[in-house]
Parts: sequence; structure tokens; C-alpha cells
Amino acid sequence: PQFYSGKPFPGGASYLGGSQDNGVPYGTDTGGKEGWKDIKGGDGGEVHIDPRNPQVIFTANTRLSIQKNTAWPPTTNDWAMKINGITEESTNFGFIAPFIMDYNKPDILYTGGKNLWRTTDQGDNWVQAANTETQTSITALAVSADSNTVAFGTQGGVAYVVNNAQTSTASTSPSASAQVANGYISSVTFDPTNANTLYATVSTFGQKHLWKSTNQGQSWTSLDGSGGSALPDVPAHDLFIDPGNTQRLFVGTDLGIYVSTDGGGTWAHEAGQVANVVTERLEYDSQSGNLFAFTHGR
Repeated sequence: PQFYSGKPFPGGASYLGGSQDNGVPYGTDTGGKEGWKDIKGGDGGEVHIDPRNPQVIFTANTRLSIQKNTAWPPTTNDWAMKINGITEESTNFGFIAPFIMDYNKPDILYTGGKNLWRTTDQGDNWVQAANTETQTSITALAVSADSNTVAFGTQGGVAYVVNNAQTSTASTSPSASAQVANGYISSVTFDPTNANTLYATVSTFGQKHLWKSTNQGQSWTSLDGSGGSALPDVPAHDLFIDPGNTQRLFVGTDLGIYVSTDGGGTWAHEAGQVANVVTERLEYDSQSGNLFAFTHGR
């Protein structure tokens, strides 16, 4: 499949992801390549798994279509729509619209079209969580490790930060708003040990592709590097920060994975275990210590 997103189940022995035209495939280590099965049809979007009960799964199709499944094993018939309270037009949401779960508080999820929305009851009810209507659709979301701050990026290259995100309302203004690049922000990621530090990847050619802010999004600095140890000018899609060593960064790009061990000063192409293929999503399983790459093809 051509994955847009993915997530390992706790322990890392099984996984699922949203894929182009092929719904949500589910696979296991023991099943091998012939053991994958579709648990949802259509275009598959973002996926999330409740860490308290991995039988609770969230996914979406295109635009505003967040759904929940509590059946096990899941089938294509067991999905319930979870968008009550979102009054924004579905056309404001990206084709594969972002939504995230706060994995420290899994009842809380966020999504965005041109506005930021929050649920505190796993999608039964949503409320608007900021007063900014962005000029272009929200394309990326992140929640800080302390659950207090949410960041989001847009198709037009602007990043926003909202503090007190668990209780923010439609009248809450973002604490920061800044133009990161003249391109599509494909991901935003908080440093797992410091909520003031935020990263953004950009998937537009001709732009710098990895940016860092140390003041919660008020200003940004490129980490692409230069010369032979720089990131190439190809779309960057996702970033993983090693929680045990936050100077160790992994970036998923159109040419596979690039790794830095000095906080983005220099980069090396991971040409061993991972193919040179579009890498849309990097997901870490803390139980197994494995980093999973979900690729768009191959």
C-alpha cells in the first residue's frame, strides 16, 4: 500500500495505517506480507490507537471523516462517525486531514480544517479550540508532552501555537504565529523533554525542509545544513526525536530516512535497513524500542 499514516500497536508486533485508495490495512509480524487485511475501505487517513485499550482505534477517510472502532477483530462494518459539534465545512479540511490523540490523555483529540477543534470524550463532542481561522487548511498537528500546548501548521507555511490547549475556546488567540516557509508544513513535533522547543518539516521543493523554534513558535531557524552533509532538496514529511537523546533526529523524506546525531548540524542518509522510498510517517514503539517507517509505496 501507499501509506499516508501508520501506527504500531503497543509492543510493535502488529500495526495499521491509512493508505491511498486501499483503506486501512492491518498486519502483524507473524502474518507476513500475505497476512495483511483491510479493516476499512476507501482512502485511509490518519490512524490512532488508545494505549489504555488497543482495541479502540480511530481513523478517517478523506476530509472531515473521523471514525472510531471498538470491535475486535475490527472489520469494515464497525466504524462510528465521531465529528459531532464540528460546524466547519468539510471542504475546509485537507484531503487527508490531520487529527491527533494526546497519548498522555487519550480521551483528548484535536483536528483542524481552517480552525482548531478539540474533543475531551474521544469524539462524542467537539468544540472549537482557538479563534484563528487560517487562510489555508491545517496540515499538521502536535501536542506537547505535558499536554498543555498544541501546535499546528498550514498548507501555506504558517505555524501556530496555542497554550492551555486543554481548556482553550473559540475566543482563545494563539500565543504564537509565524511564517516558517513558503510551502506546505507536513509535520510539527515538540521536543519530548522541552515544550518550548518545536520542529516543523516542509514538503515543498525549493524550500528549507526542517525548521526549529526554541521559543514555542515565535521564530524559526533552518536545520537543513550545508554541503555534503545537508538534507537534500526533496519533500520532508515527518520527524522523530529520540526521547533518550534529543540530539538524535530522524527525518522521513522522498528519498528515505536521514539521520542527525548532532541536533541537525549534519545529516547522513540511512541507506541500510530502509529503501530509498517516500517515507510519510515515523512512529516509535516505546515497549519494543523500534522505530517504524510507513512508506508511500513499496
